[in-house]
Order: sequence, then structure tokens, then C-alpha cells
Amino acid sequence: MHPMPRYAARALEKVLVRGLVPVLVLGLVFGAGTDRIYLSGGIHRDAPYTSETLVFFRVSGCELAMTTHEDLIYLDRKQPEAKIHLDRYTLEMIPEKLNPKLEFASLEIRGVLNQKGFPVPLNKEVVGKVFLAFGTLHVAELALYGISIYEVERIDFLTPRCLHGWVDWYYNTTYFRITVHTEHLKVANMFDGSARCLLSCFNLEHSQLALTIRHLFNMADLHLLDCVFSKGLVHLSIHNAEKLATIDCFFLLKKHVRDGFELWNTSNKLCPSPEIVQALASKHWTQLAVPVEMWKGILAVSEAPFGVDELAIDCGNARTPDPLWDIEYQAKLPLKTLTITFFVDGRLTPAPNKSLEEILSMIDSCFVGVEEVRLDFDRKCLSEHINYPYICIEPLLPRLKRLVCSYIDYHKQCLYSSRNILWIAPNAYSDWASGKLTDEMKNVCREYVFPLNGNVLSLTPFLPTTHTTNNPKCFECYQSVDDFNGTPADEDAPMYLGIVCNSGHMACITCLKKLAKKKRVVKEPLCCPICDAVVAALSSNSIIERDDNGTAHFKILQ
Repeated sequence: MHPMPRYAARALEKVLVRGLVPVLVLGLVFGAGTDRIYLSGGIHRDAPYTSETLVFFRVSGCELAMTTHEDLIYLDRKQPEAKIHLDRYTLEMIPEKLNPKLEFASLEIRGVLNQKGFPVPLNKEVVGKVFLAFGTLHVAELALYGISIYEVERIDFLTPRCLHGWVDWYYNTTYFRITVHTEHLKVANMFDGSARCLLSCFNLEHSQLALTIRHLFNMADLHLLDCVFSKGLVHLSIHNAEKLATIDCFFLLKKHVRDGFELWNTSNKLCPSPEIVQALASKHWTQLAVPVEMWKGILAVSEAPFGVDELAIDCGNARTPDPLWDIEYQAKLPLKTLTITFFVDGRLTPAPNKSLEEILSMIDSCFVGVEEVRLDFDRKCLSEHINYPYICIEPLLPRLKRLVCSYIDYHKQCLYSSRNILWIAPNAYSDWASGKLTDEMKNVCREYVFPLNGNVLSLTPFLPTTHTTNNPKCFECYQSVDDFNGTPADEDAPMYLGIVCNSGHMACITCLKKLAKKKRVVKEPLCCPICDAVVAALSSNSIIERDDNGTAHFKILQ
């Protein structure tokens, strides 16, 4: 657990001395018949606090899940999801305690937003009593949405003078801290003051959690994280922080964010301190999403064991037209997934005026081992208009398995490879082997696939050769095409034969799935076992099958 800021620690110490910070210890002692009240998966309606809990959630229009066992009605211990609308309650409607044995998959505690999208202030006693009633809260995903406490919003947390107002707010109610066991905590559509207030009331030291912060309207820094009572975070994600000027905080400075850090849609005035940049640049990240200028600064001071598995670069507030081309890489950076965003909430970054080939060539020259690329931008960011649904980028990024070019108008383009498996329905194999579909395959590829290198001849998938036979066998299970033709059709798992290389070597879909899984386990590429040709396994599929009229056709599907 990290220390609080010095001024906050002194203030809370005064509260503790006065006895105003009771930590709730909830326990239930039952006599005979307890086994009838609590089953392994349910809580009997007569168990303590259960009827009050049911009534409490009904006020929010939420009926908790129930189960009947031996003519007795039980409240399910594990609840799928629930919502609490704080604006629907008065103090008299909130019980002193709610059943502490419930475990929620998802719980959203929300206020109400006005027409401008800002939270409407709520009664501070109502908010406090609701959280106090839980005592201990078990929830996989906890969301705090649109909660505003009027008295807190008038406090400037950054001045010692107003800190006393913070302490007085708790003095006049009852300062509380509830133990929260959660995997993911979301805080959204709130003012910074209310978010700090609520986060300081949670004891999260026993949770390995991800924290997502979205639309905190007046958040200029990340000091609210100093109110989080936790030993560390698994993942920290911050969205739509348009007034954020600094990200200095204990969690990032001391590298107590374990796996991932995301920072989206920020102001171009954001200026992280050198200490924070150095901290970000000296650890390995599973996920990292930062503005392009911050990424440039991280690379400039990076040191072992710095690395990233999944990287997202936000160019939404770039200060130069070509920010990605201004970055120097000492060597190619190993990377699995790359996302580049060229716009933020519809506001375009200065157009790079680059072709898609230039963008992908830049990625190919800066990174190695990339398996997935996503590009989000407006068409104005490109020097060319590509209206094809699929793109073939060979020979760039040879390990790429997925490419998505998503424009602001939601039109998408996906990766295509002529080395991808050609799937053929057994009853259509003879049409492919005879060359009957060759012209159709070429025409479909010209119509739907854009060749980045300009060579339309490179688009066509595997075609039959002079050595192609009409009844080959699967190179794994040795069943022939005729054998598969005799297999009853299964609508849920249709049978396809996969051509995996230019030589026409074939395997059934069942064997190819097993072989691909085996290769993934040992982290080896999928290759044809006969000729060692590398097999591309992309999300786009080239398929030959018969239509309802019995005519065989070639098509490309995503």
C-alpha cells in the first residue's frame, strides 16, 4: 500500500484520533438451522438482511436472481449483474445493512446526468449510507457512474485550506471505508472531487484490479490515484481527460501498475515529468497506449527491461503533420500488436498526407514480429482513396495475421494474403481441380482486393497445377476427397478441405485445426508438412462452395 500525500495523511490522522473512521467488521452468527438458510449456491429469503436487500434493489428496478430448492426460495449467492440508481433513494429507504454474502458479476452504482451531460448533485448522506450498508462488497466489475456530491465539489483538493473542508465533510457525516473485492473498477462521468472522495472510501488492498477512468470533467492531474488504498494496479486506463496536464502519481512513478497503461484523448498541453517518462521507459508493458509525443519521449530514454507487447499510439493531438516519421528507433522494436489512431472524437490530427504503403512501410521499418495492426483515421489522412474491402500488403510485415483499417465513417479494410488457406467444400473440389473456377477466382480478387505493391497477379490464391489430382488424401488423416464427400453434412461444423500451398497439398479442416493448435503450443509457425511452405492463417477466408442451385463459386469472407 502506498503512502498518501503528506497533507492528506495528517488530516486523516486527526479523524482517526477523534474516532470518526470506524472500519466496518461485518459478521453473522447463526444458531441451529443455518444449513437451511445458507446453501452452497444460495441464501434463504429468511436469512438476515435478505428481505431488506431484495427491497433495496427493487427500488432501482433490479430483481435479484432467485432459485427454488425443495420448495424453498433462495437468493442466488452469485448474481449476474445489478444496478443501483442513487437518485431514487431517500435515507429512510436505505437499510442499515445489506446481505454481505452476495457476489456480483457486474454492479453499476450511478447518479443522474443533466441535459448537458454533467452529473446532478446528490444528497451526501444518501450516498454515504448506501456504501456503508454494503460493508464488504464482492463484485467482478464495479462501475461508478455520474455520481456527484455537492459539498465535495465545492472543495479544492489542491489547497491545504480547503483540505480542512474535506475533513469537515466527513466529520459532519460519518467517514467510512468499505472493503471492496473487485477485478475491475470503472469511474466515469464524474467530477474529480467526487471521484477522489469515493475512491478514498474503498479498501482495495486485497484486490488485484484494473482501474478505468473515463470523462472526469475537471481532472487536471492524477492525484486522485493517491486516494486509492491498494498495493498496486494490474492495469490503468484513462480516457477523455481533455484537461489533463500531468500524469505524475505514485502508482506510475513507483512502477506499481503491473501490466498495462492506457492514456486516450488527452490535451496537447499534457506535459509529463521526466521522472514519470523514465519510469514508463524502464519496464516491460503488456499493453501501452500513449500520445505520440509521449511515445517519442519514452523511446528517447528507454532502457532494459523496456518492451511492449501491445502498443497503441494516439496521434489525435499531434503538434506536427508527420509525428510518426519524427521518431527515431535505435533498433527494430519487438511487438505483437500495434494500433495507431489519427483522430480523437472526430477532431482530426494534421493530415500526414501519406499513402497506406508509406504508413505500413514505416511500421515494417520500426517494428519486428508484428502480428496485428489497426489503423484508425479519416480518409483525409491518406494521400490516396482505397475503396476495396481487402488489402494485400505482401511482402511487408511477413508475420502479420490481421490488418484493420477503420475509417471515421466506419468503413473497414481487412488483410488478405494469397498464401492464406483456400477452403473448398468436398463436393466442389473437382470444379477447382479442373481449372473451371480459375478465371472467376482472378476476377473476384481484382474486384475486392487492393494490392499494395500494384501487382494484381499476386492476388490470386492457390490455383490447380498440372500435378493436381481429383481425389487427393488429407496429409494427416489420409482420407480422400471421395471419403469426405460421403460424410453427412453438419450445419454447425461444415466440412472443408484446405489447400495450404502452391503445390496443392491438402488437409481437412479438422486436422488443420489440430495441427495449428499443436504449433501454437510449441510456438512454431504452421507449415505444410510435405513441402515446408509457411501457411498463412488470417481472419479473411478464401472459400469455394456450391450455392443453392448447385453451382460452385469462389468468394472471400471475413
